[in-house]
Amino acid sequence: MMSQKFIILTIQRTGSTFFGALLNNHPNIRMHGEIFLWDHLPSKDGYDYFMLHNYRNVYKVLFNKNYRRLVKYVPLFGKLIDNFIPSYLRIFYNDSKFFYENNSENYWINDVKPFIHFDEKTVGFKLMYSQLQESELLRKWIKNEYNLKIILLVRRNYLKNYISRLNRQKTKIAHSNTKSEKIMFHLTPKKVLSFIKKSEKEYLWLEDFIKQKDYIKIYYEDILSDLNKSWRNILEFIGVPYYDIQLPKLKKRTSDHLSKIIENYDEIKLVLSKKNYSYLFDENEKDSL
Repeated sequence: MMSQKFIILTIQRTGSTFFGALLNNHPNIRMHGEIFLWDHLPSKDGYDYFMLHNYRNVYKVLFNKNYRRLVKYVPLFGKLIDNFIPSYLRIFYNDSKFFYENNSENYWINDVKPFIHFDEKTVGFKLMYSQLQESELLRKWIKNEYNLKIILLVRRNYLKNYISRLNRQKTKIAHSNTKSEKIMFHLTPKKVLSFIKKSEKEYLWLEDFIKQKDYIKIYYEDILSDLNKSWRNILEFIGVPYYDIQLPKLKKRTSDHLSKIIENYDEIKLVLSKKNYSYLFDENEKDSL
């Protein structure tokens, strides 16, 4: 039986790891991370046919900005590249053993299912805006794949998204199952505004790109504020039966309250409020950084 394919489409630091781990805890869902992130490709210990086709090297070149030049001057290379993404995803969606033994994302923090016997009918992975922008062939696959559902994950609070990225850069830790020490940030208003405008454009582009596909928009803040409602909506959309929520073991990287992590909080609030972003300072809205 053909599995239901889905993608979590988003930008960086939007709670996609928490969301992915949540889905992965459902017995009928096999959820992976960023399978189009070079560092997380399956290792050399994988199946022979994966290595024989030399997909790792093809993948590395595929996301090189000069690959179009190679395709133009080396026709055989172009043909190989054209076949790469469909072949790679065919393995991903149909061979659970391969992707469990070489799990592309072990950051589910003690929530990765052991490989015993699987009967998952719904299989998905995370895809970032940046990865989609880098590959014309990946965009083509999404456009042409009929059995594909897309979850557009959006984080309303761009300011917390921005701080989450700063925290990731400073600590070098993306996700953890232990509490972290408190870190304060002094923000530059111009840089914050630039990031917000950039994020708005990225979300607009993503939604326009998938407007002809079967998709649902989910806000990260809504997942946290009303988990039961969001959970039911998501499961209904991807077509799996209801299953009691099993929360991931992930912990917040920083405080919920912006006033506790922004050194120049008053300055940033004043600047952003003048630009109609006062809603970003609603401390009553549940969110984690």
